Amino acid sequence: MKNGWKKMVGTMMAGCLAAATVIGAVDVINKPETVSAAQSNPFQNDKLVDTSPIKVAAVNAESVNYDLQAGLKKADIITKEAKRAGATLVAFPELWLPGFMNGSPNGLKGKQPKPFQKYVDNSIEVGSKEWKALLKIADVNNVYLAMSFSEKTKDKHLYMSQVLIDPNGKVIDKRSKINPSGDERNYFSDAPMKDNQNVVNTPLGRIGQLSCGEHQKPMMTFNMMAQAENIHIASWPYNSSKGIWWEKYHMDMTNSAYYAVNSGAWVIMPSVGRSAIINGLGEIMAEKDSKDGHFAIATIDRAPFKNVQFQNEWYSYNVLGLIEQNYKGTKEPKEPVETLNQPDYTKIK
Repeated sequence: MKNGWKKMVGTMMAGCLAAATVIGAVDVINKPETVSAAQSNPFQNDKLVDTSPIKVAAVNAESVNYDLQAGLKKADIITKEAKRAGATLVAFPELWLPGFMNGSPNGLKGKQPKPFQKYVDNSIEVGSKEWKALLKIADVNNVYLAMSFSEKTKDKHLYMSQVLIDPNGKVIDKRSKINPSGDERNYFSDAPMKDNQNVVNTPLGRIGQLSCGEHQKPMMTFNMMAQAENIHIASWPYNSSKGIWWEKYHMDMTNSAYYAVNSGAWVIMPSVGRSAIINGLGEIMAEKDSKDGHFAIATIDRAPFKNVQFQNEWYSYNVLGLIEQNYKGTKEPKEPVETLNQPDYTKIK
């Protein structure tokens, strides 16, 4: 299956490669716009000193559905296992804590618990003892930890959030899914674009995060790809050989490989069932079924990360302006409006 996927992804991406400009993660395919010596480089990462290879792990293991305490214990066990295998960065699937839920009547997973308050009670509030326990997992295992979780807030909203934690248990980046997909919208709130499209400098390289269906939406991917990621964490909830279209493994893989090719970043694709790690050319460097272990693991060559000297000409401000200038759809409203769907979880039965 692995070789079949490599052939499929390579064929699918062949046309894209002719137009792609790769930033820092792999060799440049087409000559991009250069940044002159007089210009400051907004993508310079002064935290990146050591560019030796690192191992990263993409988790595929089942969560302990709707039991946060048990889930935190399992996360620690898997993180320890990945650390023993040499991983420096460990990434978990979407809503792994306390387990994926979208309430879809057609999905293989994600059924709404009854009463719904059980899900709320097992969601994480930032600053709580459960939040501190999550940060401690990164600390005690001395790894970078990327966890996707259900976040509850004091204003009675749930968010599909992701956090990147350093080996000292400090938060490097925390974001929430901008537009939850499909039936998720009955439970989880939208998050504003402004605060949730960040690529951050770390000693590992420039790292960004998106979740599941965000990889299918230009309003999320364009801004991220414009920021010269070295490593991208693409968290998906689960996949299967069965089920309906959005549950299939090829959906996760196709969107993740497309993101890798267009951004030039290594993509870590955690997903319950089958996970993968993809290089900036869209090649599958590792994949693992949950029947064969808890995670896929691969080695990233970081030597090119130090030489981020280019702008991605296909995701530049100029291109954004050209898209607006040549837009063929209906130009309504006159000014952009961001409308946020924010259900009150106390009203969900």
